[in-house]
Amino acid sequence: MASTPAERTAFWNDRQPAYRTVLKWSGIAGYVVLLAFWAAGAREYEPEVLMAGPALMAFVTVVLMAIANVAYLLVPIVELLVRPRNPERLRRWLYAVGLTSVVLITVLPAVGMWAMAIVRLAAG
Repeated sequence: MASTPAERTAFWNDRQPAYRTVLKWSGIAGYVVLLAFWAAGAREYEPEVLMAGPALMAFVTVVLMAIANVAYLLVPIVELLVRPRNPERLRRWLYAVGLTSVVLITVLPAVGMWAMAIVRLAAG
């Protein structure tokens, strides 16, 4: 089943607002978790990472969100290169992977920092 450029563009353009909403809210959630980590005194446990405080964390969050947004914009190129037999199925799969990835990319660093602090506290 062939796909026209208009179909490809329409698919990704129609889903971009939802993707950006997920990106925005997961980025905000990740930043809030990092701020909570910093405010809870974790700067004593991870000083090399948190020495610049909230400003560095905001910058890292914005960079991660930018990377995720660029990745979204590159997905139609992947479709052109792969030339799938069933482009709709590939699009749905790529979109699901993209949404999952954007949440992981923006929230996982904060969760990882909390986990490292807990391990260090447990280790004494």
